[in-house]
Amino acid sequence: MSPMSKLSSTYRIWPSDIVDKWEDNGSVSYDPVIVFSVKSKGCIFRYTTAITEDTPLHWPAVVLNFNWLGYYLYADLFTRYDFMLKEVLRCLRWLIDMQYSAVNVLPGKLASDTAKTYYPKYYGKTIEEVTNMFLDMARALAVGPTGTEPPPTDIYLWGATIAKPPGRKSDTERGLSEPVRASQLLKSKWVYYHKVMPFTQLIVPLASSSTAELQGLLRIGYLTTYPDYSAHTKRDRSDYPPRYNVIKLKAVASQELLEKLGLSYIDTFGLAVAVLALLGSPLTDTYKALYSKQAPRRSLEAVSS
Repeated sequence: MSPMSKLSSTYRIWPSDIVDKWEDNGSVSYDPVIVFSVKSKGCIFRYTTAITEDTPLHWPAVVLNFNWLGYYLYADLFTRYDFMLKEVLRCLRWLIDMQYSAVNVLPGKLASDTAKTYYPKYYGKTIEEVTNMFLDMARALAVGPTGTEPPPTDIYLWGATIAKPPGRKSDTERGLSEPVRASQLLKSKWVYYHKVMPFTQLIVPLASSSTAELQGLLRIGYLTTYPDYSAHTKRDRSDYPPRYNVIKLKAVASQELLEKLGLSYIDTFGLAVAVLALLGSPLTDTYKALYSKQAPRRSLEAVSS
């Protein structure tokens, strides 16, 4: 059994291609995108997910941006911390599967004809070689860390609101001036936060203390993962919420920084590979830390008469 077939029968998500080709006015173009096949629904049909350091916490984090979100899920999510925690854990589990399957499949993809055609700079390279290439670039930026200590592991609310902030008489302020730890909200304050607008973010800082190299890479750019609703699906596209069987992952970096590092837009593929390579431990540590916050289940103890 090939590594690809083994992963596709074990994991919910696995890489199927390393380029996104499309046609425009008769000419074929391509994007440096890693295409993942999806075996079952996960969290990303509701969210666009990013791995970035560009948050108010100034620390590498998973950022969940609301996408398709039904009213009842939306209301529950912002009235109950335990419900929010369950959703975030499901998304982290999804990302862990994605990262693990990617690092197992990408070595073969880098040795393929597709890599030779579209990514000659990375053709035949190991994931370690690609990662070291970008780590050297990150060190050359000579930028000190923006955050020296990881923030407490939790789910943080951040974004614009449509309600009057707690304790304020005016409703003119519509943003959160500081990220709010969801686990520390009093029950009465959820009445306010459940009115958060759909583009509000949930920020989950990565819990691992060994994120120095990852921080360096995330100063070059960030990862974004998003569903492809245009891909073939057995469900009607007008159904709500929409379903998908393909998601895409790419790295995003400013053109100015790419030029400073002597890179092109196509090199964001290598950055995506490098960030994926370093995500395993931080994602797992974060999942474990948040999992421990769940309310303990009642033990089945014998009741004496």
